[in-house]
Amino acid sequence: MPKKGRNIYKRKDGRWEARYVKSHDENGKIQYGYIYARTYCEARQKQRSLMPAGDGMDTQFLRKIQNSSFCIVSQKWLDMQKINIKESTYSRYKRIITKYLNPYFDGMYIENISNKTIEEYIIYLTEYGRLDGNGGLSNKTAGDITAVLKSVIKYAAINNIQVQCLVNNIKLKKPVKNIQALGKKEQELLTEYLSYNTDLTKLGVLISLYTGIRIGELCALKWADINLEENFIKVTKTLQRIENYSDCSQKTKIIIDKPKSESSKRIIPLPGFLKETLCKFKTKDCAFVLTGDSKKFTEPRTMQARFKNILEDCGLPQVNFHVLRHTFATRCVELGFDIKSLSEILGHSNVNMTLNKYVHSSFDLKKNNMEKLNTIL
Repeated sequence: MPKKGRNIYKRKDGRWEARYVKSHDENGKIQYGYIYARTYCEARQKQRSLMPAGDGMDTQFLRKIQNSSFCIVSQKWLDMQKINIKESTYSRYKRIITKYLNPYFDGMYIENISNKTIEEYIIYLTEYGRLDGNGGLSNKTAGDITAVLKSVIKYAAINNIQVQCLVNNIKLKKPVKNIQALGKKEQELLTEYLSYNTDLTKLGVLISLYTGIRIGELCALKWADINLEENFIKVTKTLQRIENYSDCSQKTKIIIDKPKSESSKRIIPLPGFLKETLCKFKTKDCAFVLTGDSKKFTEPRTMQARFKNILEDCGLPQVNFHVLRHTFATRCVELGFDIKSLSEILGHSNVNMTLNKYVHSSFDLKKNNMEKLNTIL
C-alpha cells in the first residue's frame, strides 16, 4: 500500500486507510484505530475528527500556529482576492480551496509545507485527485490547483509568516496538446445540415463555427450585439454557471459578466452568407440570440447537449462545443489569414498564443509553403 503521508495509505482494494491514536495500554504503548474512506481527503477528515485536541499548549504558541494554519491563511488570501477579481474567478478559487486544498492540508501549518510536500501533493492530484475517487486529475486541472496553492504560500510570506518552500522552483510539466478540429469534409457536412431548416440552435452553432466565439459568449449574445448594417458582432459579455457561495439554498447560479480578459472584448466581422441567415431571425435588440426572448436564455451545458444531438444527426464523431472555435481558427490559418487579425478575432491576449495553438496545426499548410521554394529554381 503506497503511503501518502500522515499514516494514510492507499489499499489494494482502492480504499484509503487512515491510522489514528485510539488509546494507550497500561504500559503507555500506543493503541491505533483505523478508518476507511473512498478518497484521501475523506480519510484525512475522518482521521482529524478522531484526533484528541491538544491540551496544555502555551497560549502564545497556540495563537502563532493558528495564524499560520493553512486553512486560515488560504481564507485570508481568498478574502483579499475578492476585491479585485470577477465573481466567476472568485467562485473558481473558492472551489479549489474548499474542495482540493483545505481537505488535504487541513491541520498543516504554512511553515511545515516544503517543496517536497507540494511535489507529493501534485503526484497525489494526478494519481488520485478526482473528487469521486476514480483516478487522477488532468495536468491542466492539477496546474490550476497548484497555482492557487503557490499564491497562498506567497501571500503568507508577504505577511511575515515563515515559509520554507521556494514556490518559483515548482513547475508542472505542461503536455503538448493536439488541437482537435473538424476536417474540411466534416465541416462541409455540418454546415449543410445547419443551413437546412435552420432554427435558433442551429444558428448558434453556425455563428460559433464561422466566428470562433466561445460557448459562454454565444449564450450571452443579444441582438443588440449584432450590427447587420455594419456587418459585425460585438462580444462584450459571457454567460456561465458558477457555484453559489452566497445562498445555501442554491448550489449554483447563472451569471452574465464581462469576458475572461480585456482582449476578449472584441468586434468580429461577419462573413456574407452568415449575415443573410442572421437577417432572417433578427428580432428586438433586448432578446437573446439563442432564444429570441429578452428574459429567457440558453446556458452552456444545454447548448452542449443540443450540439451533441446535432452531431448524432449528422453522423459525426462526438466532440466538445469548443472544437467549433478550433475549427474556425484552423480554417483561417489554412486560408492564409493574417495572424495578428486572427488573434484579435479570437480574443487572444497576444499573437504568440495564436501562433502556438494553431499555426503548426496543419501539415497541408506547411507542405504548400515548402512548395513555394520551387519558385527559386
